[in-house]
Parts: sequence; structure tokens; C-alpha cells
Amino acid sequence: MPSADKALSAIDIQFDDLQTIRPFYFLPGDANAHARPRYALLLMDISGSMKRKMSNGQTRFQAAQSAAGAFLGDFDPAVDHVAIVSFESHHVVSTIKNAGWAVSREDAQRQVESLPSPHGNTALFAAVGAALDKLAGVKNLDPGADLLLVVMRSE
Repeated sequence: MPSADKALSAIDIQFDDLQTIRPFYFLPGDANAHARPRYALLLMDISGSMKRKMSNGQTRFQAAQSAAGAFLGDFDPAVDHVAIVSFESHHVVSTIKNAGWAVSREDAQRQVESLPSPHGNTALFAAVGAALDKLAGVKNLDPGADLLLVVMRSE
């Protein structure tokens, strides 16, 4: 996962080519903060709207995959655990609940590359609820872990 300073400039969210925002906020930590386990759950929208092309010719899905790849650039196997999970309107809770944590950048990149093609509708509420439950389970097992939820969604 990117360091705080890289994350602040690495990922942008663009709204239909009109507005770009950078959604990251980091709290300052102590000198030993780097040694704490970090868990990031990336929810990737694979609903039909992700097929829509943007002005650069990429689909929203391709842009999300590219952003996920950039997010993994500074993956540190000593502390990072990442799950990249797709969601649309079918089997949302079970898919997220059963998602595995990648412990290497290569494993995480395979998760990105194996995402299903966009189809169906979006069950955002169920996806976010299931993701928060999964992260709460991590916090129960490892209270000192840092947690991050990233939702990549088109509309």
C-alpha cells in the first residue's frame, strides 16, 4: 500500500470528467506506526455502468483496475494485507465475507486481474455493510491493525 505522502497524490476520483478529488486523509502516527499491520479492502464495482467509456477511451472498469494497480505499488509484505473484491447485485455478502487477504503484491495484482467483467446492477449498501463487517472481524483479531476501506464505484 502506498505511504501516506504517496497516497495523497496517487489516487484521484474523477466524476464524469468534470471534477477530480483526492479522498485520502491520514492521521499522524508515532515512529513505530510503520510496523503495525495494515489491512485494506478494495471494493470494486462491476455493475453494468462500469462498461461506460470515459473521455480517455478507457472504460470505468479499466480505470478502476489501473487505480487498484497503482494503489498496490508500495505493497509491503511485512505489514500489508489487501483484498480486492468485486460487487454487483448477486452474492454480495458471501463474496465479501469469503474474500482472501493477499499477502504479496503479486497475489493482490492477481486478484485485480481476475475480477469478473462488468454486469448486473449495484448493491452498494450491502457491499459496504459486508466490507465493514469483514474489517470489524480483523479489528477483533488484531486490535492494533490499521484498517482502510476503498470503494471504487461508477455512479
